[in-house]
Amino acid sequence: MTRVVVRRAPGKLFIAGEYAVLEPGVPAILVAVDRWVTVTVTAADHGVVVVSDLDPREARYSRDDLADATGPVGSAIGVVVDLLAERGLPVPPMRVEIGSDLHEDGVKYGLGSSGAVTVATVSAVAEYCGAPLTPLDRYRLAMLATARLDPRASGGDLAASTWGGWIAYRAPDRAAVLDLAARVGVDKTLRAAWPGFAVRRLPPRARSPWPSGGPGSPCRRRSSSRSSTSPRTATSSAPAPTASPPPSTRSTVATAPRCSTASAPPGGCSPTWTTRPGWACSPRP
Repeated sequence: MTRVVVRRAPGKLFIAGEYAVLEPGVPAILVAVDRWVTVTVTAADHGVVVVSDLDPREARYSRDDLADATGPVGSAIGVVVDLLAERGLPVPPMRVEIGSDLHEDGVKYGLGSSGAVTVATVSAVAEYCGAPLTPLDRYRLAMLATARLDPRASGGDLAASTWGGWIAYRAPDRAAVLDLAARVGVDKTLRAAWPGFAVRRLPPRARSPWPSGGPGSPCRRRSSSRSSTSPRTATSSAPAPTASPPPSTRSTVATAPRCSTASAPPGGCSPTWTTRPGWACSPRP
């Protein structure tokens, strides 16, 4: 019987600290949304075959290709392959298919599709190869894959895609983590302390304080063949790590400012959403 592994990860919204969190140990608040990237792994004849709904053409990777991958999917597969090699596990030929609710007609919504596809790919490929991951290991492998491509990336989107719901997040020192992996390998890096890193769950808000297209918002997504629902909070059953929690802080999230462009009605939406194709605004009642 053909083995099939399916994993998915949600997109994210930054509520506060999107730029501050680039510094190790500085907090940010994020929430996962109910739009997902789904990764399906099945058998292939040889090598690794990747197919995405953004590009119907097949991409084929050898082991050497994965070491120099330039995209999030290739990097995610590559870091899992490194882990398998260190654990003495084989890498079977596989086909990796990617589908996403985080874009429409090739236009991304800006809800963290790269982070979501990285987390879902790491999880699906590791499971297919016989190396199931804890949520913390899933995040850490995704962070290593992302930092290999962009050492400045905070990984907040990866945390939201891993644990779901509302989270407070502090980024690790990516340079230190990459150096550690280069010295001791991926497997030992997963078990080591990561300086600056912390994540904890926050209680969900009953009502979103920013215009994200949800109920009661002046921004609503136009209907389409893909979906007519708006982003909402996505939750995960995976517990956030309890080790080394960040100190308790009180944060107030202000309502996002409304746009004042000529195309927006009085009391219209945040520019973040009005500039996205496929969205329309109407004034608040």
